[in-house]
Amino acid sequence: MVIKGVQRKTGLIRAAYVEQDFSFRHSIQAITFPPEQKATAKLLTAILNSQLAAWFLFHISASLGTERAEVHIQELLELPFPQPSELSTEAARTAEQLVQIVDQLVARKDEFFVPDTASQIQQINRLVCQFFGLTEHEVTILEEGVTKVIPSMQPRRGVDTPLLREAGRPEEVDYANTLISALQQWLKGRRRLQATLLGAESPWRAIQLRFVDDAANQPVVVNQDPSALIEAIHQFMAALPAQHTRNFYFATKLKVFIGDTLTLVKPLDSRFWLRTAALNDADEIAADLLMERQEEAVLQSRQ
Repeated sequence: MVIKGVQRKTGLIRAAYVEQDFSFRHSIQAITFPPEQKATAKLLTAILNSQLAAWFLFHISASLGTERAEVHIQELLELPFPQPSELSTEAARTAEQLVQIVDQLVARKDEFFVPDTASQIQQINRLVCQFFGLTEHEVTILEEGVTKVIPSMQPRRGVDTPLLREAGRPEEVDYANTLISALQQWLKGRRRLQATLLGAESPWRAIQLRFVDDAANQPVVVNQDPSALIEAIHQFMAALPAQHTRNFYFATKLKVFIGDTLTLVKPLDSRFWLRTAALNDADEIAADLLMERQEEAVLQSRQ
């Protein structure tokens, strides 16, 4: 059974596995299985309650995130639901673990006090991602989409949404680590990147990327000296073309080379410091460098 309404704060679907007969109104939807497919029904229940289902349905639903927070049965049926045998041996083992968790939760449904299911939900989210074979970066996009993007889609008056809050130092360091990790995959040999975070009590931050010998020991360095941030921003502004905008809120993808250092300047809003933003920035940096290398190769071939 699936409640049509979606939890506003989390964007999660609310699905329950039941074996009794029911009569219900249109606000509740149901997907039925024959008795011999109980394990399949439990697997689907786990998937529907996961962050992956919430993320997928948010992107295909006509009303979720734009009007009413609800998902219709036709949209539920769009959710990919392959049989474990169609995937891999590992997926089959993962499916068994998901069914076991649902069995544990069903066994406790009649307890007088409502049990704390947070640990089981975390396991379900992890196992569902594993079942579908998501990569580490894909899991990052999924988690931030559900915990930060979806709750910010329909802001209420006086509520500071997750994407508009100021980023804290842990978020800045997570962004820098993710950026370094993603860019490092494009590098050959033993060349290592290091990110330096500049700024403390300021609405702006600068990130400087450079090659160093010992970056493996300290991939991210934090410099809270205000003068270092001011100097970096002045150099950044001077390096921009004269006709280019200086408004960092509207041009958030600005990046320039100053000597052997690549510098980025960002506002402190959380939306600019998501790990997803770091993955996107890493792709753009890598693409720009590859294009520059190709253009240099073309020019050399014409000389």
